[in-house]
Amino acid sequence: ADGYLVDAGSAGLEKSGVMRIVLADLEDTDSVTAASPGFGRGNAIYLPRGSLIVDANLVTTVVVTGTGTLDIGTYDRDTSSISADVADGIDVDIVKTAFDALGETVQCDGTLVNALIQVGATSDSDVAVIAAFQTSAFTAGEAELHLKWIEPQSLDSLVN
Repeated sequence: ADGYLVDAGSAGLEKSGVMRIVLADLEDTDSVTAASPGFGRGNAIYLPRGSLIVDANLVTTVVVTGTGTLDIGTYDRDTSSISADVADGIDVDIVKTAFDALGETVQCDGTLVNALIQVGATSDSDVAVIAAFQTSAFTAGEAELHLKWIEPQSLDSLVN
């Protein structure tokens, strides 16, 4: 061994989570509060400030009805004063026809996906991943958001 550290990618640092989204329970993107679906729920996904989202996709698990569009993004985790970090940073205005059939998958491509921007930069905080409707509410349907991310690392945690 020559003492060089060779990085073979980020796979060992990746974390993943799945968030169940009940579309009829969602609130308008502009009306998210601490009571909104996503905060404090068992399947909520919280990310430390500085994390990088490397992949996100939405899979339909119950047929979707309604005329709304879906935004998925991040909000500050402090429930005493909710503010958007990037309210549509995971995906913006997903139309019903893109995910209305059982098993359909949407590859999310918002500004926070593919490690383009660190989460929490706008709100200067850890964040909660939140789904909300835009334009009008959905009447039925469920989906799962599958998310992969890399949390910020200190140099000490990388050198062992």
